Amino acid sequence: KILKDRKAKKEYLSHLKKTVPKNFSLKGKRIVVDCANGATCEFVSNLFARFGAGVIMLNAQPNGENINLQCGSLHLEQLCQTVKDTHSDLGFAFDGDGDRVLFSDELGNPVDGDQLMCLLAEEWKNKGKLKNNHLVVTRMSNFGLYELMQAQGIKIHTVSVGDRYVWEGMIKKKASLGGEQSGHIIFEDYSTTGDGLITALQILKIYQQEGLPFSKLFKMVKYPQVLLNLPVKMRKDLDTLSPVKEAIRQGEQELSHHGRIFVRYSGTEPLLRILVEGKDKNQIKKIAENIALIAKKELS
Repeated sequence: KILKDRKAKKEYLSHLKKTVPKNFSLKGKRIVVDCANGATCEFVSNLFARFGAGVIMLNAQPNGENINLQCGSLHLEQLCQTVKDTHSDLGFAFDGDGDRVLFSDELGNPVDGDQLMCLLAEEWKNKGKLKNNHLVVTRMSNFGLYELMQAQGIKIHTVSVGDRYVWEGMIKKKASLGGEQSGHIIFEDYSTTGDGLITALQILKIYQQEGLPFSKLFKMVKYPQVLLNLPVKMRKDLDTLSPVKEAIRQGEQELSHHGRIFVRYSGTEPLLRILVEGKDKNQIKKIAENIALIAKKELS
């Protein structure tokens, strides 16, 4: 039986507003928001208008079929272009169910979850809110995040991909902050899972506080990344494939601690995902292609 709780929307909006100071204001700011024709359509214009922002809404007319359709955090092109075309201060895009969010700066450059987490972790450390001095991330996080957090004295705990594993890692390390490159970010103070609206408000709180152009908030230098998806018919244990392990070892030796290699099977598709990061795009492309070639022979 499905019941309608008429108080739920009001209670949720009240909870969101409690995550920012009472004097929080976006007055004079123009922001673009892409709702992905999904869950956040019900809340965005009401919430951000209350804080005084001029809001340009994108993809806020759900019809039951257009959710995430070439829009939202999975497709940032429209958001970034609209921010540039309208000379907005920034923009952000949710996914269909609203548990993640990604941003665009005022120049139309995308800002991913790794960059958001670096900003949040530094802010929370400075304010004594980063419990156990730990940030929990997944194996998909960019190597640039690790470098910046190390330089700032923040410890990283890495877990498998998925917000479930992020939360488990946060419990294990008694951490207050964790998330994924995709924009799923968990704040222990407010929720046990990702909430895109809460994340957006925490980022906007820092933006208001610093008084800088949005693009100037982010210090993380993103390493070039190559991701290859190799179709497979069988899933052999990678630890038993000596040629693949040797190709990975050689690649890691070439990178010489200035990058990383991550090889895993997809959890949902018959694919082997090969991720290589490093400073030299040509070098990491060759390393990834070599691993893929050897893996194809072993898994064919």
